[in-house]
Amino acid sequence: MQSDSALVRFAAQLTIAHQLLNERLFRGELPPIKVSIEHKKRSDSNNILARYVSSSDNKSLYNSDHSIIIIHTIALDGNYFEIINTLVHEMVHQYGEEVLHKPTSYRTNVRHNTTFRDIGIMVGWIYKKTSELEDFEVSDRRRNGFSHPNDYTTAYKDTLNNLGIDHEIITSTIHHDAQDRGFKKRGGIKPKFYIFTCRCNTILKTEDPTVKALCMRCNSKFTLI
Repeated sequence: MQSDSALVRFAAQLTIAHQLLNERLFRGELPPIKVSIEHKKRSDSNNILARYVSSSDNKSLYNSDHSIIIIHTIALDGNYFEIINTLVHEMVHQYGEEVLHKPTSYRTNVRHNTTFRDIGIMVGWIYKKTSELEDFEVSDRRRNGFSHPNDYTTAYKDTLNNLGIDHEIITSTIHHDAQDRGFKKRGGIKPKFYIFTCRCNTILKTEDPTVKALCMRCNSKFTLI
């Protein structure tokens, strides 16, 4: 089935990306990990794009002794930078768990904690000044967490954009589960979308007006509306 083979190729590229990102952003300290794709629709309980599953949790969930990073199909919208950035997000969780042996989320509400933020800063994420962050009440920090940085360093952007993996596979593997997930840029600013459709009327929203992709449901080209 064409969609299955496309997802296999996509997952293979992200596994290679994990290896390269480990060397360039995480000092080669992360153990190898399998990246897999899991179906998830916007109608599910939340819009989480991906998740890191530790080896202990993976044993009970998937009967495997290895950690895994799962990318959900709602993340497959053809946006190269955001897809690789989502992978890095999960690698930050992996680094906290497997290298620092520290939790990256508050236990009370699973929001990302200061350990998560500090690893993010290490790889090239930019948050507000530390002094400003520390001025927040502890309860506010725990309620809001540190999920999304305000920006990224130039070196971080260059690393992601020049990673050496197959961009076409990442940008052309567009899944219909991603069409209505309401993606917003970091900081809550809604981007300008270009609307594409295909033979089966799947809607693709993207910031790139030149995107070239095949629908994984009907195998026809997306065309700009």
